Amino acid sequence: MITDYKKYIRSNAWRRKRTQYFESKMYNTYPTGKAAGKFVCYVCSDDDNLQLHHRTYKRLGNERINVDLVPVCQKCHTNIHKLQEGKGYSLWAATKRYRNTFLK
Repeated sequence: MITDYKKYIRSNAWRRKRTQYFESKMYNTYPTGKAAGKFVCYVCSDDDNLQLHHRTYKRLGNERINVDLVPVCQKCHTNIHKLQEGKGYSLWAATKRYRNTFLK
């Protein structure tokens, strides 16, 4: 899985998926992004160094942009994966738990 993931993330297919996501109006699903008309980090609402984070790897290579992906800044992306690996959470559980630290 990890080998496939790394190969996929470097592929043209992933580049197209990222373009599709960031050219969409998905920012309308995030309150601060909707107000500003731009993408923001799902966790901290920052709008710099955005990356796409998988909520799950179940449809890796066939992601649905409105279900499987969320924008996160580089810092939050790193910390989500640290939490996931350290505590054994699923990707989405780690994402929500990390996000809760910003919502308090």
